[in-house]
Amino acid sequence: MIVPRPAAGEAATAPEVRAVRLVEEYEGVVAVHASAVAWRRHVIVVPGPSGAGVGAETLVHALVRAGAAPFCTGFVLLGADGRVFPYPGRNAAPGLPLALVAALTFDPAAGWHVRPLSAGHTVLTLVEHAVGVHDRPRTVMGHVLAAIPGSTGVSGTRGEADEAAHRILGNSEFPD
Repeated sequence: MIVPRPAAGEAATAPEVRAVRLVEEYEGVVAVHASAVAWRRHVIVVPGPSGAGVGAETLVHALVRAGAAPFCTGFVLLGADGRVFPYPGRNAAPGLPLALVAALTFDPAAGWHVRPLSAGHTVLTLVEHAVGVHDRPRTVMGHVLAAIPGSTGVSGTRGEADEAAHRILGNSEFPD
């Protein structure tokens, strides 16, 4: 069994993580350190905690500038039915299906070096960033597995966020 390491930055945001855990318990969702946008009635999730230095929030802002709708920053919530909700809770906005998990790291020297992830690696990417994975591994895995059908995952490096955003949103395989 693979035991993911705690998400980077989790200890630094302990009060916020405690608040997220309360939302998880109350609403029956699983929180994932990530930021996200809505695009064509689906969600694009960029995993990684705020301030981790991978450029997740920068990429999300670029996706918004390129035409996507803001969904959330910091955490996304996965429902047992597979829908993705913005943090702070299910009442904040309707849940949407997951379309893309974009595990991209900013590297100006490397530029755009992105590869597709298998469904299994996409699951592991979300599980790695799940807040409660060590306390509730079965619940986390169940919610993640419910969100994955119909979605894709990519991993790698990207250059400037605006260019990456146009590449992501211009993907012809994206759901309509």
